[in-house]
Amino acid sequence: MCFCRSALSRHLASALLSFLMASTVTGQDKPDFSGRWVLLNSARGDVDVPLALVVRQPVTRTTASGAPMEPFFSALVIEREFSTHSQTETYQIGVGGGIVSGSFRTTYSVRWEGNRLFIAARSPRDLGPDTEHIEEWELDATRTLVIRVTNRNQGAGVSKENTFTYRRN
Repeated sequence: MCFCRSALSRHLASALLSFLMASTVTGQDKPDFSGRWVLLNSARGDVDVPLALVVRQPVTRTTASGAPMEPFFSALVIEREFSTHSQTETYQIGVGGGIVSGSFRTTYSVRWEGNRLFIAARSPRDLGPDTEHIEEWELDATRTLVIRVTNRNQGAGVSKENTFTYRRN
């Protein structure tokens, strides 16, 4: 009887340890951008550059009904600190959608491609040129945050690319 209890205890402890280890490696295949980041340098055009970013990347571990599921980064919350103001944005990772208001439409998507996170917004215009804004987020080998921003104005044939580098503060 004692042997069965100790074997059962070992199995339960082993299962609990496996569960805890799985919980702690959440998102290990995807980078965690959480933290405060300070601008190091940028290849800057005529854009207003955030001097700092505060990023939160919540992890979802249960379904809407409360059942356990494979943990994943479900959102990206970015507070962009400019020299004159701050702006907070929330993106649901893996979600696409759109907004329509009169002749103004915007479609957006947030998706992983390998270890890079892409945030894309496109605004086709009935009365003007289509515009597109794409951000590519990546942690380089030194764990520096590199954000590549591409802005395109299809009608004018203009495309601007900027690269911003941030270090964790």
